[in-house]
Amino acid sequence: MILSSIFDTFQLHSVPYVFYPNAIANGLRKNMTRIEIRNSLVLTMMLLMTSWLALIPLAPEVEAGGTNQTTSGTLTGTETWSGSHTLTGDVEVAEGAQLIINAGTTINVPIGKKIVVKGSMCAGDASCGATQAGTGSPVRFIWPTATPVPNATGGCYDPGNGLLNSDLNCGEAIVFESTIDQALTSLSHVTIDGAYGTPVEIPSRSYTAYGAMIFDGAAFSADHLTFANINTSNIVAFNLAAPHLSDSTFVIGNDEQEWDAAAVRAFDAGTGILSTFVIENSAFTGDQTADCGNNGGGRAILTADNSYVDMKTLSITQNSYGLFLKDTSGQLTNSQINVKCNGIDTNGHKTTGEISHILRVHNNSIITEEGAPLTAYDGAIVIANDNTMSGASEGSGMGIRDSYVEAHRNVIGPITGWNGMWIYGESDVVAENNSFEGAAKETILIGEYHHMDQGWNVPAPTKARIYFANNIIRNNTGTDCQGTTIYGGQFNCPAIHVFMSSGTFIDNTVVDNAGDGMRITGGIVNAQGNDIMVGEFGARISDYDDNYGTKSASIAYFRENTWTNATQIYNVSESRVAVQSEHIPNPGGGELYPVMLSWSGAECPYVQDECLQVPLTAEWKPAGMP
Repeated sequence: MILSSIFDTFQLHSVPYVFYPNAIANGLRKNMTRIEIRNSLVLTMMLLMTSWLALIPLAPEVEAGGTNQTTSGTLTGTETWSGSHTLTGDVEVAEGAQLIINAGTTINVPIGKKIVVKGSMCAGDASCGATQAGTGSPVRFIWPTATPVPNATGGCYDPGNGLLNSDLNCGEAIVFESTIDQALTSLSHVTIDGAYGTPVEIPSRSYTAYGAMIFDGAAFSADHLTFANINTSNIVAFNLAAPHLSDSTFVIGNDEQEWDAAAVRAFDAGTGILSTFVIENSAFTGDQTADCGNNGGGRAILTADNSYVDMKTLSITQNSYGLFLKDTSGQLTNSQINVKCNGIDTNGHKTTGEISHILRVHNNSIITEEGAPLTAYDGAIVIANDNTMSGASEGSGMGIRDSYVEAHRNVIGPITGWNGMWIYGESDVVAENNSFEGAAKETILIGEYHHMDQGWNVPAPTKARIYFANNIIRNNTGTDCQGTTIYGGQFNCPAIHVFMSSGTFIDNTVVDNAGDGMRITGGIVNAQGNDIMVGEFGARISDYDDNYGTKSASIAYFRENTWTNATQIYNVSESRVAVQSEHIPNPGGGELYPVMLSWSGAECPYVQDECLQVPLTAEWKPAGMP
């Protein structure tokens, strides 16, 4: 103001510089000289003032700090929300801007509106500038429920672009984009209440997902999140997003118009094993009223697709399904899963170029009412160690199809539905130091002998292999195994059933077994050092005849095995068997011989259809086979 006044004063007293013609009288020259002197002084002062002004710093082109200023539109600069703050429309936190939300703040968001963060949001976390929130002073985002209006549609309805969700609340969410300032973005003790979710396009899937909190390539930490009354997903993370979520509570979507979804969904999340999508110390609850199966209406509560994940110390309860992990690597550890249908479904595996990545499932307790505690399907690569699995009134402990699985030190059972391990398709399995307890059918079934039975949808025999060592099988007491086409009806369930597959069985212990110790049909087996208590035959070994001109013989090698309570040790039909260094006890149960060899068909080569062939599984011969 002082400089401005000085400048104004000189302007008022200055006179413009004028050139006069030569015809002007000499008397005017004195006045001209005075004018020139005065103008020179003015110019000098203007130069001085320009120098002084250059020393004054200019203000940055951002808004000054304020509190509860932005209610809609774009937020620039730095702003703090505190107390109770009501929005009137969508809010965007621009790149370079910072929104700070203090502990105990309640943000009321209008129906169908969202907050998009491109800069930074610090909510309830003292480490990035907010006052620290807690259980008694959370940051709350609240959306009201719209009153239904006949024929009215919400902001998501766009049939021209394939968006058919007409709900008036659709569009409600907080969206974090990849441009956020990770150093200044954090959430602590934040509650999301009543958000419907907003649609986001998943580029790699041509698929639209809905979520109440969206991580679009964003990576930052959030703790003690709570979600309530969410129609769709709580979290959707995609486009290499790698958030770290901890100590949070998630619920499955509750939409009644079939837009409900898993509580957390990840698509192409994480950038590698050093930058994963992390969820830890968190609880998931859902809806257990839906049934299992394709038409049952049940949903997984947590899904990941083509992602790198690190999930630990989770509690997943009161839901139909647990986790569905497709083409995903990383780990799930130290978690408690208690659901109605399958506990952990894995499908395929994550690849980077020519590198195949592993999914590790360790130290979990998995209890199911009906489904399988763990499945590995269609190219999954899974290592499952130190888990406990039980339940499965309509399933098996582990279901493995066309996959590679290693299982160590697990406790599997009681399984009240089917098998301890159900292995079929082109699968390769290693199982060591596990304990199997009380399977309703065969404890180990590799190869699916029901493929020709009515009502079964399982593949025809192919190569498969298991390495099974130092395991314990107890209480294999099933008496109602059924194979109508292959075996002609019902039979007592063997502890180990190998059908058109390869198997190595080393130093295993079987006790309290109602059926055969081993039933081998068209298989290749290496069995050494096992101690097996049986109810019928020690090993029942036969060929597989497909009744279309192909008979596949079994090939087996037995060494130093101990058989207890067997009515007959070896019952061999149209197969090749070698036995070495074993004590063969006397027969029992009305059998005349401890070893029985038989050939029930016509003689080869005179009847070509009776000639035996090596089974397909010979491509994967058993480990250690002589």
